[in-house]
Amino acid sequence: MHLDTATKNELAIRQGKELKTLAYDLHELTKEIQGGDTTHIQSILLAQSITLASIFENVLEMSIQAPTAHSRISLMHLALKAQEQSRKTLTSLNAMHHPRANTLIQNNHAYNQQINNGDS
Repeated sequence: MHLDTATKNELAIRQGKELKTLAYDLHELTKEIQGGDTTHIQSILLAQSITLASIFENVLEMSIQAPTAHSRISLMHLALKAQEQSRKTLTSLNAMHHPRANTLIQNNHAYNQQINNGDS
């Protein structure tokens, strides 16, 4: 496909506008996240988990229909990786909704210290 100069210029201008729009949207999204609004991130994580679960089901079905044992094993391994990643994604989403309380663990071990109780 051969594009004339005018078409190339129009595409470049359109891509430049799209980049500016994308940069603006990313800037606004960053401000929202810094302000504590994680709605967009939660939506992405949920979509990712659903997609991975679907991949798991489809690849598992493919493994059942695979012609050789080696193919079945390889596809089942891939399906289980998708399932594990889906679980990890849901765990991340759950952690956003139910954050753990910060715990400070202090180690107060005293080794090789001389204790003076009074005059020596």
